[in-house]
Amino acid sequence: MRQGSRRLAAIDWVRGSFIIVITLAHVAANLDRSALSSIIDRAFTILFGSGTVGFMLTSGFLLGYFIAVRPNLDKVFARYRKQAFRLLFIVHPLLSLMLYLPLRDAHGGTDPGLFRFFAMRFYVTDVFATLFLLAPLVRVIPPRWRLLIGALLLVVRREWECADWSSSPGRALAREIFAGMGMHRRVVLLDGYPWLALAGAFLIASWAGDLMGAMERTDARSRFLSTLWKISAVAALLGAVQVSAWYVSKSSGATLQGTARCMCYPDPFGGLFPAYLAATFALFAYAIGRYVKPRPPTPAARAAILLGRTSLFSYVFQYVPAQMLPYLLGLRFRMSPAIFAVWGLATLALTVGAARLWNRYVQDF
Repeated sequence: MRQGSRRLAAIDWVRGSFIIVITLAHVAANLDRSALSSIIDRAFTILFGSGTVGFMLTSGFLLGYFIAVRPNLDKVFARYRKQAFRLLFIVHPLLSLMLYLPLRDAHGGTDPGLFRFFAMRFYVTDVFATLFLLAPLVRVIPPRWRLLIGALLLVVRREWECADWSSSPGRALAREIFAGMGMHRRVVLLDGYPWLALAGAFLIASWAGDLMGAMERTDARSRFLSTLWKISAVAALLGAVQVSAWYVSKSSGATLQGTARCMCYPDPFGGLFPAYLAATFALFAYAIGRYVKPRPPTPAARAAILLGRTSLFSYVFQYVPAQMLPYLLGLRFRMSPAIFAVWGLATLALTVGAARLWNRYVQDF
């Protein structure tokens, strides 16, 4: 296997690992209300956030790599446009249909209706679609400026999200789409992902992908991997400081107030984001260090690489065994930890099997 192919396999392994995390977190949403189930559910809620953020970082990483190593990007951007239209006009309707029954009563205990559910849920795939359409613009931004702009978007988004002000429905909608609601209740959307946070993560990761492309040109693998580990360490330290500030303040009775409280709140796009960034870049460093060597992957690693290679199909498919079937069989919020373990493994097995068929017969059709 060529060096470039092995590096792409490493990225697929990271992406597939996050598909596994997301899938198990979706199954965990069906757990009952026992004490042990609550602990498992909270753990997978944190892991789910790492999967969402990590998947966006991996996509940005791959785009930055392509920009760095491919002299002609016309075909790459054409594939991104095609994928964006699939996400908007095929995946969004499919997800809405699959999730309507399981989630229709989850918003204030009332059924929002299929049309509103379709129109007012803003999936992470919709954010991907927008960023894929904007991919040609990323090429014209120098890598270091991508890093700076990405960090700035994260800060601006956090400030906007934490600001305490009332607004018109139009301004509230813009806030929910671009900044999210954080600790505030939703006003317009039934669900959503903060576009600015994910765009910032995408740009930061594209800078790292450019570094990997430079590594391929100069064969400076050790320096690149060292850089990834350093970024991971700094991000982990920052995350630890933020989360510690929140919990120390809370436990001492002097809970942070207002914007400061929101800034440190440990949600996926706030206080936990540096930790997720650290974990993702550590996975990059590990995978690239391992798979650029001519070493055959284990069966588990091959399964993760397959899920990463078929990530869009695998992400959509896993909703069927992870969310639809438990609802139809009356298992939503009724799974014991033992049933969750069996169902989670079965869901992964089904998803890997379906991904293998998709990769063999459909992927390149």
